[in-house]
Amino acid sequence: MSNYWTEIIKDISEVARRALHNLVVDNTPPLPKCYEREFIEVASAMQKDAILGEVLSEQEYIKEKIKTVILSATNTFQDTQKILQDFEIDAQRSLSLLEKEFSDINEFVKKIDQEKSEELGKEMESFIGNSNDYTKRIATAMLDIGKYAEKLEKLTKELDEDHLTGVFNRRAWEHDIKEICQSANRDQDTNKGFCVAMVDIDHFKQINDTYGHSIGDAILRQFGNLIKNHFTVYGSVYRYGGDEFAVIMPGIAMEEAARHLKSLTSKLAKTRFLADKGKTRISVTLSCGLYCWQRGDEPGHVTDAADRALYEAKRAGRNCIKIYNKGMDKAEE
Repeated sequence: MSNYWTEIIKDISEVARRALHNLVVDNTPPLPKCYEREFIEVASAMQKDAILGEVLSEQEYIKEKIKTVILSATNTFQDTQKILQDFEIDAQRSLSLLEKEFSDINEFVKKIDQEKSEELGKEMESFIGNSNDYTKRIATAMLDIGKYAEKLEKLTKELDEDHLTGVFNRRAWEHDIKEICQSANRDQDTNKGFCVAMVDIDHFKQINDTYGHSIGDAILRQFGNLIKNHFTVYGSVYRYGGDEFAVIMPGIAMEEAARHLKSLTSKLAKTRFLADKGKTRISVTLSCGLYCWQRGDEPGHVTDAADRALYEAKRAGRNCIKIYNKGMDKAEE
């Protein structure tokens, strides 16, 4: 669900690898039309027909740097295709000359004398030399494409990651909550919903006021690592803002989501965060608001419902988990 572009790049690489493998196994030359046909067949078999279109499509949230990288990668793909087309043209031209000269098998046998053998050998050496040159150019182009993919992955990670805590940031949250709502509303299986939790460190302002913002940042970094590791298997974690974090847990029911949150609070109760080179040890508690998606829910409603449950947890004295109900809407009015 998250790290969207990273997954797209992995899918394209896997389809390309399988397509080239199939061509080698079938002893088929890597000509553009052959490779294109095999790539489409493999992508279709893997149910990834639109992956290339997804990578190259315009997205509103993509920054100019990523557009530049994608454009460069696209140009490299086109250059590679041109190399393969040139190879195909030269190959067809050489084969046509040979077919024209030796159209009749009997004539071919007659002409294979020592002199003709030498000429044919030179021609084949030249052709093989050209083939090697094409191979080197194609290999170089593929290396360039790999570099573009790595650069794109790095830029995407920078855009989606909160630099202080290492979890996903608010931008990634807005993209993912919209995407999972749309997907859940399209899916006819009502069991494939998701739960969202809003989590807030209790009295975090007092920590900043008492110990200073540098120690507050150290706690946020350690807490970000703790909550990220806790939900690695169950979902994705986002820094919503300040000391407030959000969690998306796909494909699980309310009861299971509540258990995961309770396990997190229990783990936190046994944790002491270290700051100032270990001289300062601080424990914290959490307030948690939980909401489970209902068919027809829009991203804004999901976020607001989890936020209201979080507000109710704070009203109840903090250090607790509250599950959203419609009565909370009236409580905030």
